[in-house]
Amino acid sequence: MKKAPFTATGCAVKIIVGSVFVGALIIGAVYLTTSIIPPKWQHPGLIAALVLPVFVLGVELATAVLSPKSTTPFGILGLKRKDFTVEAVRAKGELLQQTFHATRAFQVTEREDEGCQYFIELTDGSVLFLQGQYLYDFEPITDDPDENQPRRFPCTEFVVSRDVEGRYFIQLDCHGTALEPECLAPPFSRRDYREDRVPDDGDIISDISYDELKRQRMAATG
Repeated sequence: MKKAPFTATGCAVKIIVGSVFVGALIIGAVYLTTSIIPPKWQHPGLIAALVLPVFVLGVELATAVLSPKSTTPFGILGLKRKDFTVEAVRAKGELLQQTFHATRAFQVTEREDEGCQYFIELTDGSVLFLQGQYLYDFEPITDDPDENQPRRFPCTEFVVSRDVEGRYFIQLDCHGTALEPECLAPPFSRRDYREDRVPDDGDIISDISYDELKRQRMAATG
């Protein structure tokens, strides 16, 4: 899968530039506010209330300019939920849909709140790794009579929809027959994350077999 280039340096530069921009706006807003409001009314709470909208708009503007294809923290600018539908992304010519056929899968335990994690063997022998909280919607529910549902994913056939650069997930459509995970492997360790041994959501692994990946993960200490 083609993914947008991402580097720690690029991210750091964006954070620094955005922080400088937002900081300059706040300093300017405080200076302007204290210049206009009479001294007897210059209560810290009032100044903070007047500067807060400037902070919010500054963060939104910085995010929209530096990451134009991302949502913004407060949702005022940038992409909205409606922009992430299959129809909306297809209309812009930026939709990537991949159909997968699977034979078996195993699950990895979450360490924190990264979402469900699955290694899925495909019919061509490669292994797809999917990870994210969006997979919660397809998990079995057995303890809530009003919302109980059988397992829907992994399954023998499914379609994953993303933007063409593979930067954000849009939709997962399940077909075929649900596959019960063969096992629940220990979570990835912090060292795994530090040493970049954790696949990205949507990665396809072709140089290591499914059985070997399962063996490695089951032998891991977490």
